[in-house]
Amino acid sequence: MPSDIGQFSALASLTVDGACPLAWGGVVLPRLTSIESQCRGAVWPWLLGAAETHRLERLLVAHARDDSSIPSALWSLSSLTSVQLSKTGFAGTLPTLLSNMTQLGDFFLWGAQLSGTLPDLSRLTRLTFLTLASTRVGGPLPRLPVNLRHL
Repeated sequence: MPSDIGQFSALASLTVDGACPLAWGGVVLPRLTSIESQCRGAVWPWLLGAAETHRLERLLVAHARDDSSIPSALWSLSSLTSVQLSKTGFAGTLPTLLSNMTQLGDFFLWGAQLSGTLPDLSRLTRLTFLTLASTRVGGPLPRLPVNLRHL
């Protein structure tokens, strides 16, 4: 990420398209709460770098041509209220660590190569929207929050 982006101190939302940045570069944007990535390539190195220095609430990753597993560090981002992963090549399973994201209100997973079963999400009391379309996630439904409005 170019270091001169740091001059935009009021920036709350960032959209990255095209080629993925190689690294975040330690830039601090004090108001940044939302990242939307539609870049091609390895998205996690720079996204997790951004997440380490910001209190992200919304993360959207779409059209990533990345067949890696989703790093466990994503599931420890406790400030996220919305996660959308769509049309990605991400592989692996949804870990039980997902239940630690207690602020999560929307979880949208569409078109990813994730498989396995859905972990117990009953601790996610703010979760109201859950989509697992066009994935390989299956099996019986686990315990879900009672306030879930969309499944």
